[in-house]
Amino acid sequence: MVHYSYIVGMAIFTSILLYPAGLLPYLDALFFAVGCATQSGLNTVDINSLHTYQQVVMMLITCICTPIFINTVVVLIRLYWFEKRFEHIVRETRAQRRTRARSLSSRSRSQMKSETSERTDDPSQSEKGVNGRRIVVLRDSLNPGGMKVPRTPQSPSVSYMGLHPKLNREITFADEVPKNIEPTQSTSDMARIPEHSDISRHVEFLERQQNDAKKGGAFYIPGPRDFDRGEVPEQIAPDEEDTIERLPTRSDRARSPDHKGIAFADEEHPKRNITIDVPEHPAHRDRRSTEEPSSSSPVNQKSAFSRMRSNSNRLGERSRSFAQTWTNITQTFTQSRDEEPMPYFAWSATTGRNSAFLGLTAEQREELGGIEYRSLKTLVKILLSYYVGFHVLGMVVFLPWITNTYWQDTVRSFGQNPAWWGVFTPASMFNDLGFTLTANSMIGFQDSVLALLFGSFLIIIGNTGFPCLLRFIIWTLSKMVPRDSGIWEELRFLLDHPRRCFTLLFPSKATWWLFWVLILLNGIDLMFFIILDLNQAAVTALHPGLQVLNGWFQAVSTRTAGFASVNLADLHSAIQVSYMIMMYISIFPIAISVRRTNVYEEQSLGLFGGEETAAGDGEPSYVSMHLRRQLSFDLWYIFLGLFIITIVEGDRIADPGEPSFTIFAILFEIVSAYGTVGLSLGYPTINASFSAEFKTISKLIIIAMMVRGRHRGLPYALDRAILLPSEKLQQKEAEESERRTNIRRRGS
Repeated sequence: MVHYSYIVGMAIFTSILLYPAGLLPYLDALFFAVGCATQSGLNTVDINSLHTYQQVVMMLITCICTPIFINTVVVLIRLYWFEKRFEHIVRETRAQRRTRARSLSSRSRSQMKSETSERTDDPSQSEKGVNGRRIVVLRDSLNPGGMKVPRTPQSPSVSYMGLHPKLNREITFADEVPKNIEPTQSTSDMARIPEHSDISRHVEFLERQQNDAKKGGAFYIPGPRDFDRGEVPEQIAPDEEDTIERLPTRSDRARSPDHKGIAFADEEHPKRNITIDVPEHPAHRDRRSTEEPSSSSPVNQKSAFSRMRSNSNRLGERSRSFAQTWTNITQTFTQSRDEEPMPYFAWSATTGRNSAFLGLTAEQREELGGIEYRSLKTLVKILLSYYVGFHVLGMVVFLPWITNTYWQDTVRSFGQNPAWWGVFTPASMFNDLGFTLTANSMIGFQDSVLALLFGSFLIIIGNTGFPCLLRFIIWTLSKMVPRDSGIWEELRFLLDHPRRCFTLLFPSKATWWLFWVLILLNGIDLMFFIILDLNQAAVTALHPGLQVLNGWFQAVSTRTAGFASVNLADLHSAIQVSYMIMMYISIFPIAISVRRTNVYEEQSLGLFGGEETAAGDGEPSYVSMHLRRQLSFDLWYIFLGLFIITIVEGDRIADPGEPSFTIFAILFEIVSAYGTVGLSLGYPTINASFSAEFKTISKLIIIAMMVRGRHRGLPYALDRAILLPSEKLQQKEAEESERRTNIRRRGS
């Protein structure tokens, strides 16, 4: 509704600016105004016959009504509300930052002391677990004789969650623990329980911990996925426990500098090592793009544990589950910051379809809002540079070219200043307006390689190719800036979660899909142009190379801008039909990309992101559902307009003296207006669009088509990229996270 109000309001405002200058009836002024606000490009009067003031107004109004400009303004509004919402958070966190700084400093000193002094165990406290699983933590290593072994500088260090990588955190898997750990234990049957420790201290995972009183076997605790399948903790008999064997690790492999693992050995006894291999690209819980995180997704990580062979068939499945659990723990502690999928977070994020973050705490939402705010600030700079830069680039290329070559005579023949043509035309191309200061569109420049080739480039990057080029620019910048810098994190966030920030920025997969669809559609148009118009005089009069160039320019213009380098009425009838089809589907690639990557679109379609929708088999039906809804949105409106116009213009359609006034020409004009393209078959006696021959009611129908068609590419549901930060939004995301989690559990 806001978008409708803006477009209609700008159209009325523009008509008020155009009408007082004269030369236009108000209906024609309104027709031009709507064409500028919607980038439709149909004209009922020759553009070159208007005053320069009116031409300037049309150019400027078009610049502030394009999708790029409107979405950039939305980003600016979101930035304002981010600053307003987090204003109190900034004040509150100033004191917290000092506290955190002192805490971090205290932790560093505590860690240094822990390496040189002996700690007393506190059985009243227990170490926090990893991902909900209990672990036992020891400050010091013990040899089999019960003597404390000092730490060595060669001990491997581990970075925890990407925080404080310089702190030395060691993980040691101990095979044996002495039964009489501390003589000060209050009870003999109590195993040694370490005191509560923060993440800066050393951690040792006990593989087997036994005491004097309890002679039973190991206690098997299933992992989260096994819990979901109904498994429960149970006792394993000692004889069964002994059947689990570990594979020895080659010491030379453990000492290899490029070995991505952690080897643990007891120097005084035969080596019984465990090596945990981390691959180049470790699997992660994050399932970006359009897939839902699956509780049963495979982890592409091999370790010695995962290659174990149990001699007992009954424990085979449990061993694999146990190995999987340790593999996940290894990833959490050993994955380097450079390899993290989302290094801009201090926590491991779980995302669902289309960057929907699941199970966030209040602090995590606060941190997410911070990186999103920073990313939006970077995105605004990129968008403004993009929008202004390519406008300037077009003028820099066309202005000196048209004023210093013989092509200026073509412009002067229509009574226009070449310098003004060099400013107006590139803006019309980049904004896909379709208006030119020459009455025959670009037909007078059909022999100009620069005008057609560079014009095609401006048309593409200003509309259908904009999402592709924008992502490419962001990706290129992410490779140029220093790694791990603030700007690098912001660019990474834009690449990882584009649809949280901008409506026309898509994930990598959707961007490649859009790119190849654009290549395919333009290639099909070019092929039809060359094959079907081999014998058409309008084409054969051109040099073969210019035939291909004009075919390419016409293919690019057909789906967006509405320029014409050849007279469409002189082309083959099949080409005219193909152009009409291309005008109708012109919005489909971007519209489908917007909707299939919309965070909340699946709710409007009744899709809930379960395993069946995340699978590859469900993708075609998901896109086809969008196509069906798009057709139901479009077709009835188009044919209703055709029906009304044929009633109004029925006498001229039936007049044999007007062979050019046909139903096909009317349908072509309607589709062009609805697709906001601007192509027209024209009429033999005028240099304007076919709409110039319509009666008042028919012109109003075309105006309604322009307004309706301008909104056909918007998402059906509210887009996450336009929502303002608020408590209501946080509550909605929390409910969405809970819903996704429940569905995933039911599907497991």
